[in-house]
Amino acid sequence: MDRLVIADAQPPLPRGTGLYVHTPGKAGRAWYAVVTRVNGTQNTRDFSPANSPPGPVEEAAGEGTPVLQGELPKMPMFNYDQKRLHYVRWVAPPYVNLPAQYYNWSVGVPTAPAKPGKTVPLELNVHRDGRSYWRTHYRIERDSVVLCPHDFPIKTWWYGYHESCGTLRSFREGAVQPYTERRLLAFIDWACKRWPIDRHRILVTGCRGNAGGSGPVHLALRYPERFNLVIAGHALLDYAAVCAAQDKRSAACADQMQRIWGKLRWDLKTDEGTNVWAGHDMIAAAAALPAAATAPYVALSSSYGDEATRRFYHVMLRKRMGIMAEFHWGGARYVPVSMTGTYPNVIRLDIARDKPLLAFTYPRAIDCVARRTMGDFNRHLRWKDVADRPGRFEATLFVQGRGERTVDVTLRRMRAFRPARGHPCAWTNAGGQGRDKVAQAGEAKVDAAGLLTLKGVRIPAGGSRLIVTARQP
Repeated sequence: MDRLVIADAQPPLPRGTGLYVHTPGKAGRAWYAVVTRVNGTQNTRDFSPANSPPGPVEEAAGEGTPVLQGELPKMPMFNYDQKRLHYVRWVAPPYVNLPAQYYNWSVGVPTAPAKPGKTVPLELNVHRDGRSYWRTHYRIERDSVVLCPHDFPIKTWWYGYHESCGTLRSFREGAVQPYTERRLLAFIDWACKRWPIDRHRILVTGCRGNAGGSGPVHLALRYPERFNLVIAGHALLDYAAVCAAQDKRSAACADQMQRIWGKLRWDLKTDEGTNVWAGHDMIAAAAALPAAATAPYVALSSSYGDEATRRFYHVMLRKRMGIMAEFHWGGARYVPVSMTGTYPNVIRLDIARDKPLLAFTYPRAIDCVARRTMGDFNRHLRWKDVADRPGRFEATLFVQGRGERTVDVTLRRMRAFRPARGHPCAWTNAGGQGRDKVAQAGEAKVDAAGLLTLKGVRIPAGGSRLIVTARQP
């Protein structure tokens, strides 16, 4: 069994050494001693330098720094040139319900360091059910730092659990706390200080269904200001509906959830006073997002018969959010959106919170989602060569591997081209050749939500150049 390292670059603790890690809640002086206990009675009389420092310790408040344990071995799969670093972080409330707990992390760092002044993406890659931080995880971008947490010893579905878990307290006392979410976000913040991370390019990914496929979507939509992209597979999007279902898969998941969040009928509350199950209805969460919210781009795969996921697709398309999906009999593992990935069928899109994003909708996509049929939408639609300037926006549109499409295009995440609500805009779209040649012109107004949607834009397979200009009101 590996022994814990408690300081970077130091050897592990020797065998026979005990360890307790305390996280002070506030700064000040504290006196410490190690005492014996016999038959439940502590010896609080005998103190000496052997069991107690002679003076107080000056403590500073803090959250604890992850400690490097060493380098994990290389593995044969998904292995871009990288080092796999093993970190342990000791935590206390509010990151867990009991003090002195530690959690393992694997951090995949490219062997070649980032060039001076250059930032790299960060990927939070949650393991699928039955796996751990130790396994080599896939990475989306070749130069990203990949964080792999461990949802253990309590399987929390990457959310958290009731503060009475593991104690003698009743679930009637206390609340359901998002302990795991807090730990994940705190580790991301630490990593952003440790490596040159581009905070506009933080994505979360996981696949293979159940907690591994569901956690990323729930995390991304619960914290839309933190993530630019979520890539997931076979997510369960409404946990209450899972508990109410009757099939075998739902029963197993419902048992896991209700062990840590209480029975569905108990109506237990979170630390914010809201129903814990209502907070995990991602269909309602997507519907509640403001129309112009800077939500993460969603790339999701699912079974075509998953009714909750189809409702989610429908909401996202109706709200003109950025989303693409694949839904078939078994579904795909994930829909691979990447700028630098080398794996087959990669979808090359430059997704970042500080870059313009185009959201596509078209009747066939909405109709396909509404009916229980297999298919996909937006997977073959691309944009590139974006020019975002005050009063003028340009982008090249094209269809990858398929013929012409006619779509509605909504401009989102604009940085410079930001005409006011109600402002008129003119647009042109030209390109293609032969029978696919396109030459369009139209007008549109920025709606009450601050979004500009261009109706009926034809995208030929060979691509076209879309130009939008703000007109004089």
